[in-house]
Amino acid sequence: MVIYPEILTITDFDISFNIQTPQNSSYFIILVEENYFFDINKKTVPYSSPLIISRDATNYRTTKMQYNDLIIKKYSQTTIKSWEEKNIDISFKDSSIQTQDSNPVLDITFSVPSSGIGKMVLNGLKINKDGYEYILDTIIISVSKKDPIYKIPIKLIDKLNVFQEFTSKSSTLNPSPGDPNISSRDEFYTDILYIKSGTLICLEYPTMFSNFVYNDIMALENSDFWSFKFRKNNNFNELDEYIWNKNIGFWQKIPLLNRGFGCQFDDLRNLYCPYCVNVYHRLSKTEYVYNLFQLGNTSYVTDFGLDVSIQFSKKVNTFYYKNENENYLGNNLLSINLNLSREAYDIINNNYLLVPIEKEKDSTLFIWQKEILNGCNGINITYSNFYNQASCQLPQYSCSNIHYFRDTQDLTQKINNNLNYLIGNSRSSINYLNQNLLSIERLQTKLDLSFSIYLTSLPILQPSIDQISFSVNQDDLSLIVIKFSFMNNGSLNGDYSINISCNDTTNSLFDSGIIEMNNTKGFSINFPKSITKSTKYYECNANVLINNQPYWTKFGKEIDSKIYFKVIPKQIEEKCDLQFSNSSIVLKRERGYLQNENVVFLISIENNIELIDWFKIDMNCLGSDSFSKLIQIPTDYSKSIQISMKSNKSNPKCIISIQSFQIECNYSILNYAFDYKNILTDKNQDTISLSSSLLINISSLLFPLIIYLLI
Repeated sequence: MVIYPEILTITDFDISFNIQTPQNSSYFIILVEENYFFDINKKTVPYSSPLIISRDATNYRTTKMQYNDLIIKKYSQTTIKSWEEKNIDISFKDSSIQTQDSNPVLDITFSVPSSGIGKMVLNGLKINKDGYEYILDTIIISVSKKDPIYKIPIKLIDKLNVFQEFTSKSSTLNPSPGDPNISSRDEFYTDILYIKSGTLICLEYPTMFSNFVYNDIMALENSDFWSFKFRKNNNFNELDEYIWNKNIGFWQKIPLLNRGFGCQFDDLRNLYCPYCVNVYHRLSKTEYVYNLFQLGNTSYVTDFGLDVSIQFSKKVNTFYYKNENENYLGNNLLSINLNLSREAYDIINNNYLLVPIEKEKDSTLFIWQKEILNGCNGINITYSNFYNQASCQLPQYSCSNIHYFRDTQDLTQKINNNLNYLIGNSRSSINYLNQNLLSIERLQTKLDLSFSIYLTSLPILQPSIDQISFSVNQDDLSLIVIKFSFMNNGSLNGDYSINISCNDTTNSLFDSGIIEMNNTKGFSINFPKSITKSTKYYECNANVLINNQPYWTKFGKEIDSKIYFKVIPKQIEEKCDLQFSNSSIVLKRERGYLQNENVVFLISIENNIELIDWFKIDMNCLGSDSFSKLIQIPTDYSKSIQISMKSNKSNPKCIISIQSFQIECNYSILNYAFDYKNILTDKNQDTISLSSSLLINISSLLFPLIIYLLI
């Protein structure tokens, strides 16, 4: 008898309904078989026990309904800031003087706390070497530190599906559903031949395949959909179903193994519905598919992303270090030492990794396994495992791999806790690169670095001096004033000593003291003008020395400068006005003779002019090279000059010219013309002098005075 209830009320928690029962029946039981319940996600929970309605008190077994839902959980990592965004504080630890290749070097050690970008500025660092204290200029250390990266070779060995156990009611005409497998025309036609032989039957289309040939399959494929259930002739429950869906484009088959098996009343596997009939349990693929990889041994990657640059603030040279294999250390003037530890990753080596297909970039979904087990207790399960190993005497869900993916396994938890982090909310430290390679960016804590620089390359603060001026002042009527100044344009105060001296005077200067950086020192000496008959030439020297230290540079530690000047007698300087007597300049031809083809003779020049002692002697002979000589003849002294010329010249006329060569108003003093051939025959000694009647005002003389004396 079928009774339809009258629904009264329905809420989220209960349902009320009326049922009319025959009055002549004192005892009856109503089993409400078709009842469905839904969880908060609107998913149906498994069948529960049928509702039992009775006039009498009825004891029956009840269970808490639940659904073995598959929820893939992401690993919840600590989120850290990306190294590109994080500023880190670099701290100075220690400095010391060491020896490297017999040369002193400065070792500086500093700490980098973690990944990120940071800068450390060292000001006024002091070092001591051989009793000297050196102060260093500003050193700027910049660090860009990623994390060490490890690479793990991986090998794709299989694909794994996540399987869930499902239950359903079934009958001969409505068999349990199952997951379809990819089939083919050939497999379909093979079973058609079994129908022709009587081994299989098709209840839905009993006569369709009687005269069926292979090419008829293509005619079937013109339709949008077909479903054929082929059953064994002696057991209708054992069936295979072939499905054609034109949108899919190939044949599919649901074999018996994929449909599972049925359990009877009160079987343990029917825990959630012990009084249900025709309940089938089957294994079904979920939407989750994983690639299964076997991992090799971890290899350390030297390109761990460490860039270190050392810059001296007032120098152009910058040293930098990058990834152990690309560095510029200033012609081996600097080296960097790291204490990086190469970690061993035994927890990863030679294990197995499951990566969800189409979500390879999300390492929070990776599953790590020490081993891959097959069968009902393993992660690699098949329809055959469920059909042959699962039993109605075992609990429901006891033969599936869902718990490997839903419940975090120990190894996955350990690896994620130690190695897998979200970095800057954009990437993880474990990265799937391709089907052959996996990388792990190791989050580091404190890292100590040290670098060594030769002392000769260090930016040592030191004085550096330059000359500002070195001048002579003769404005005073009686004094000559020498002035000298220099400055310290270095970066440190300096101890100096200075010495200034001039020739022909006992006046000199020596001083010592400290010159501060960016300061100037000036010094002067003076001495009286001496009364001289002629122009006086002076040379003054200034020497400044900085008290140097062994590892200072030689540049800018000494000034050695000279200055030259002349003192001209006042009467010449003011008027250029001289008057000569008849004996001011006396020129004598002393003797002459023939040597080879040259005429050689001597002339003597006597200087009786006060205040002038430098003369330029020129001789010009027609048709011959000129002769010129600059000589100094002190007042009241004479000097002989040897003259040689060719004896075969066609024109023997010559002129000897004497000029002053001392003051700005130079002038010609004497010109003497002669025939040099007569020198060889004339034995007399000639004397040529200025006539006493000639008074020459030099300042108004426009043309040289020429005196012709014939021999």
